[in-house]
Amino acid sequence: MRTLLIRPLPVLVTLVVIAGWMAPKQGILDRASGSIKGDLPGGVQTGTGEFDVGTVTAVRVTGPAGLVRLSASRGGPYRAELRSRPEGWFGFWRSNWSAGGCANAGSIRLVGTQLQVDTGNRAWFGASDCRLELDASLPEGVAVSIEQDATSSQLSGNFASLDVDSRAGDIALDGHARTVSIEGNAIRARLSYARVDQDESITLGGNAIDAELRFAGAEAVNYAVSGHASLVDSTLPNKPGVRPAIAIKGNFLRVRIGGE
Repeated sequence: MRTLLIRPLPVLVTLVVIAGWMAPKQGILDRASGSIKGDLPGGVQTGTGEFDVGTVTAVRVTGPAGLVRLSASRGGPYRAELRSRPEGWFGFWRSNWSAGGCANAGSIRLVGTQLQVDTGNRAWFGASDCRLELDASLPEGVAVSIEQDATSSQLSGNFASLDVDSRAGDIALDGHARTVSIEGNAIRARLSYARVDQDESITLGGNAIDAELRFAGAEAVNYAVSGHASLVDSTLPNKPGVRPAIAIKGNFLRVRIGGE
């Protein structure tokens, strides 16, 4: 069964998310060091090098912008690393003028079982200064929260939840998350579920949304789409009361739903 719903406004929305990589000011992990500097009160660990994140149950990423790559699996090793490198014309000059280059950008720390990543504050040079990249291999069942002005986030594996709040976001999930919530001004979301447990809940909200949702093995979904100009193309029947439950609300929407 194929359902095609077109709202009557003649608006063609092409969503292009450009994540300008801001240049933050605090701390950077040096991969070569490979050490944790020490413990702070309350079980807080900060340091340089790669973090052992085998006990992590939650990840929180905040800051202006960054590239986030997270994978979740049953087998380790479980490591997290934040890197920063000059990018663009201003990044080239900064790296030559300053001995540290991008060495004072971003911070990462472990607070109990929560991994906290801060991509810092915007520096004077602006968008083309430094690029922040977070790479983490995590245990399964981690809850992920991302609050950035601009984010490019790629997740693979099984997660408990994904919560994103971003002005401009390009978000991809390949695996599974029981709950997904994505809010922003301009959002592109590509969610590919490797399985369906019939308890999934997905909420998308924003001004312009381009979403592609795939559910392996699903026979039906429950979706509600509300927008001033919307295009919905679903190859799965819309059946109230079933899961996955999908709610999408915004102004300009393009939504594709299917199985695999």
